[in-house]
Amino acid sequence: MNAKLAIVAVCGLAAGAANAQVGRVVNISGATLLENYVRSVASTNDYIDVDGDGQAGILGSASPDQLAPGGPTGLAGQYWVIQYRVVGSVNGFNELTRFGSPNYVTTDSFDVNGILGAAPTSNDPNPGVATAAYNNRTLYITNGVQTGFYNAGNPGGAPNRSTSLLNPLGTYASPPSGSAGGIAIDIAPLDVASSWAVRKTGAPAWDADPFDAGYGTNAKVSVNKSGTTSGAGLSNGLPGLNGRNLFDPTNPGAANSNTIFDNELAFAPIAPVISFGTGIRQITMTQLQHHFGTGRGINGENLMVITRDVGSGTRNAFENCIGQDPSYGVGENVGGLSTTSAQNNLGAAFLPSNKGSNGGMEATLRNVRLGIGYVGTERGVTGSGSGSWLSTGALEIAEVKNDIYGGTAFVRPTTSNLLNNNANGWVIGGQAVLASIGDPRAEPTNVGGDGLTTPRMVNTAAAAYLNNIRKSIAAFVAVPNAPTNDFMPGEYAATQFILLAAIDNLHPGTDPASLIPNPNFNAALKSYTLGNNVHNNSAFASFNTTASGRVPTRTTGAVYSDGVAGGANYINQAGSSIAYGSVLTLRNKIAGDFSGNGLRDSGDVIEMLKAFRQRNGGPAWTAPAGTGALAGALSSDAIIEVLGDFQGDGNFNTADVRYFADGLFLVSGNLDRRAGFTQVDTDWNTLTGSSNFFATTLPATVGGPRVYKAGDSRADIAGAVGTTPGFAPVGNDGIVDGKDITYIMAQYRAGDVAWSNLGQAVNADLSADMTGDLLINRDDVTDVLSNVLCTRWWDVNLDGVVDATDQGIAQANIGNAGGWSQGDVDGDGTVTAADVAVICGADFNGDASVDFFDYLDFVAAFSANTCIADFNGDASIDFFDYLDFVASFSGGC
Repeated sequence: MNAKLAIVAVCGLAAGAANAQVGRVVNISGATLLENYVRSVASTNDYIDVDGDGQAGILGSASPDQLAPGGPTGLAGQYWVIQYRVVGSVNGFNELTRFGSPNYVTTDSFDVNGILGAAPTSNDPNPGVATAAYNNRTLYITNGVQTGFYNAGNPGGAPNRSTSLLNPLGTYASPPSGSAGGIAIDIAPLDVASSWAVRKTGAPAWDADPFDAGYGTNAKVSVNKSGTTSGAGLSNGLPGLNGRNLFDPTNPGAANSNTIFDNELAFAPIAPVISFGTGIRQITMTQLQHHFGTGRGINGENLMVITRDVGSGTRNAFENCIGQDPSYGVGENVGGLSTTSAQNNLGAAFLPSNKGSNGGMEATLRNVRLGIGYVGTERGVTGSGSGSWLSTGALEIAEVKNDIYGGTAFVRPTTSNLLNNNANGWVIGGQAVLASIGDPRAEPTNVGGDGLTTPRMVNTAAAAYLNNIRKSIAAFVAVPNAPTNDFMPGEYAATQFILLAAIDNLHPGTDPASLIPNPNFNAALKSYTLGNNVHNNSAFASFNTTASGRVPTRTTGAVYSDGVAGGANYINQAGSSIAYGSVLTLRNKIAGDFSGNGLRDSGDVIEMLKAFRQRNGGPAWTAPAGTGALAGALSSDAIIEVLGDFQGDGNFNTADVRYFADGLFLVSGNLDRRAGFTQVDTDWNTLTGSSNFFATTLPATVGGPRVYKAGDSRADIAGAVGTTPGFAPVGNDGIVDGKDITYIMAQYRAGDVAWSNLGQAVNADLSADMTGDLLINRDDVTDVLSNVLCTRWWDVNLDGVVDATDQGIAQANIGNAGGWSQGDVDGDGTVTAADVAVICGADFNGDASVDFFDYLDFVAAFSANTCIADFNGDASIDFFDYLDFVASFSGGC
């Protein structure tokens, strides 16, 4: 079969002898997951004799008749010009609704939201920027940048326009002169049904299904790497229908000129793809929900969750199949639309979110050692550029347990698992369609239609394109081995993807995270597919335990923490230059594994700090040789920046050490920030005699400076420009103060947050968990006040005593928005009389009530000589504190 398909590249490009012509323009905008299909030679081989020349698959012709063999300037016998904008399924669907018939685009200023190829507005759900674009099989946009026949004089840089809306014959002018006519989007390839691509009015919910009220309406927008929306602000909401409507098969008579029809194509499998640096081999769907919904795992671990933008059908299908509303699949939620190679490479321009293509996702995952994302599976063994990542050992597919379906086994996307897709099979993927305004089946039979009475498509050439594919697939389903199917669109879809009739079960449109028996199941097709599909490649059968991935690529022209001139390469501990993209050695397999035992654990901290000392003028780090899973790995192979660049800026520095303490330090499998920051300070003290690695300041008390204790830096989480929950702990400003307390309280303003509850976690920042229990609640504020600052609830100015000064601050701010330092001690965001009323020194335990429990709690603290027993704030715990407390308690509030 592979040999047969390879022949297509040669014989499929033959065209009949005729006068040169540009051809009939068909404009397609949509899926990157289906890029390999739409650009394939087979997709435009003539099955139904579209051009009426008597040469076609259905007629048993000896060789394929290629209908789109040339380029924008034309070729003898060229029937079609397929202009395909690779923008993502949902973005393409949005372009279909905006720029499809009867709209006819003649200028890039046609639409206030930006027309094809224009830069996005800050929160436009349809960015309009193609990561790639093809004229037949010739690129005119690549990696978001114009190339070749790109014509700035035409909408979106398209090389060809059509003569008119009703006459699809192409026109051409040498760039940059605009050609005559205009452009209308005819077809939108989607990885999912059109109904999944459209938002529904109502209250949002992370687990909303496509027909639920509020589906696709998550209001969260992306932020930049400093935590503000400047240069970001990209919407995560799905688009609307823009005046169109979806075909209802139960009421076909309601269809009109604005009705969108779904033309079934195939099942396109999708998989969670990981960098070997994550250490992940198996994962459950519940864990996937947490990673992609919050940027962190259900255990709190902060991997780098790479996402496509919300206009991606790959994101839509993946999220729906794991039971999550795609508008909630935000991951790190950092950056605007990411379409350039610099944003995929490590360095100042790196962005983890909103990748505009599968290729961008793949390239980013190759570089980010903590990366987890999702990609169409077939690209792992067939993709060009950053593709073929599975067969080359650059990346791997995580084995998935479909726990939300009732599955009990971890599985991989083998052909067998794809076809036997029950709860213990492979269920993640998109039931792909080619959406059109108008029904191609309404065409007469001579162009593949069925003569239906539904509204026809305006572009008959586009209708013929769809009918040619549909009829070829139908013929292949009926008789897979028929010679008339050789090299045809149906055969290619069946071998590179999975024809829907071959799989046991389908995802119902109303409840994607479930399965129903396939009513059109074809046992003969399943049998054929089992023996003739790309997923029979041995790379899909088992996890590659011997590979470590590839050396990440940094943007050159900058000097990073290793000091390499121009950032041209890495350097290992032997002093050798290590080329970008080369095979990564075993010693560097697990990100953060400075100790070399094949794990990220507490033992990595002191070795990480030794490496940090080397990068900051200290003694050279002697990396431990590999042990355990890394046995035999050489000490000298260690690459500091590959092991320790967690944020993706190409460096290893203080921010990466903070990242480890904040998001990678696990105790018994769960994140414990308090333990992580304490370990960093403790090990730093061992190395240097200082227990304050991050040089964190604590505010002074009335009795003098506070004494910093190991781990206190965990409380410095806010006060800088902004925060990036799930991405990196960037909010710290070097001091633990009221801003940090205010930020913690804001996390649980709507109620306590249990990180295991995704409905609560999606709107929270786990950096606010001070106690290491994966809960965010009042206890975390108590921890900061009592254990870090050695003070008590109601100490508004944090001077170590609760007195009239604190009440006065709150009283002066009544009615104003504010935080802890302004007197908002209940955390509702506004200072009110209720705040003033509870500020009382005698309320030792901070429960807003002065009673015998306060007395008992003070006595216990005083007896234990804990710092909060310093009631008068004089930096000494003595009998005067006891007397002062008794006096305050006796006086009440």
